[in-house]
Amino acid sequence: MVANLLARLIKCGGYLSSNPTLSSTVRVPINLYEKLREIRLSLESQYQSAAPSMQDLVSVALKRFIDDWKNPDEQKHLLGELIEHRKIARSNMGKRRVDGS
Repeated sequence: MVANLLARLIKCGGYLSSNPTLSSTVRVPINLYEKLREIRLSLESQYQSAAPSMQDLVSVALKRFIDDWKNPDEQKHLLGELIEHRKIARSNMGKRRVDGS
């Protein structure tokens, strides 16, 4: 699902950066952040100053998620992923990390 979103992220058109924004802090697993960072860096080397920012990548991915959510077949798939993700996160609550962070 994430790989699909990231692949479509680059091809997306129609994102309007003139929309008002709301600042929010969201915790992202490091592996997802690193994938986004890799995409951003590859686009930066290709498009220089016209390359999308990390904010652009995240905004387009969220828009794609919302669009997919509107499709009943996709919604079932997304809901399954969301519930599984929550289950894993809850099972990790309270566990000490090995690296001390």
